Amino acid sequence: MSTTRWAAWSIAAACAGIIGATAGCGSTHDTPGATPTSRHTVQPAHTAPAETLVSKDQLRTALPGRNDIPGLPMTAHDMMLLTPDDLVTATPATCQLVADTMSYDTKYPRLAQVWATASGDTTAPAPDLITLTSHTRHDATAWVDDLTTTLGRCRHFSASSATGWLKHFTVRPLPAPHAGDASAAYFLGDDEEPFRGTAITIVRTGSILAFYQAVEDITHPQAVTDDLATLVHHRIQRTLHMA
Repeated sequence: MSTTRWAAWSIAAACAGIIGATAGCGSTHDTPGATPTSRHTVQPAHTAPAETLVSKDQLRTALPGRNDIPGLPMTAHDMMLLTPDDLVTATPATCQLVADTMSYDTKYPRLAQVWATASGDTTAPAPDLITLTSHTRHDATAWVDDLTTTLGRCRHFSASSATGWLKHFTVRPLPAPHAGDASAAYFLGDDEEPFRGTAITIVRTGSILAFYQAVEDITHPQAVTDDLATLVHHRIQRTLHMA
């Protein structure tokens, strides 16, 4: 992957060996049923009596590989994406859910997380990075619903990390793909990168969230296509037996 295709804040950059600065590679919330430590004041994760939580090993089987998306070979990474030091705080707090994409600790806890990067350069809006996260169904639903509300009121915010960095962002809602059980999309601009930013698309499949990130020019940012998001949605359903 070309080093020029990554914004400096990218949560996967340090792990992929592309650039440094904003993220480490360490443990995340991997244990189904565990209650992660959180700085957010929220109710405990809601688990329906018959709900089966998806483990990291199960989630990994649903992650697209080299031959699963036509024209877009993906390479999975075994290392963890974020460490407990990667605690990102947004100011104002109304934008925190946007910043949670970059943070180890989130309002709606991740139970497991796996990720893959595109092998070679990509052409927008094809994603450079795909991340799958598992949650309780309640939390996965609430994340997308809450984010949709957040995108209606968050346009600018500053983000600081426990590791010491401080950055300033702009937020622009994007039309989300018609795919999955629910979806949302936005363009995140970095004040230090005046000509490009990152288009982020989130698609929910049951209790699984698929996050797509693509570095794009600021003039015509786009979410991932309906076809790509639907393909991955169906792959998750098929692999994890979500009818």
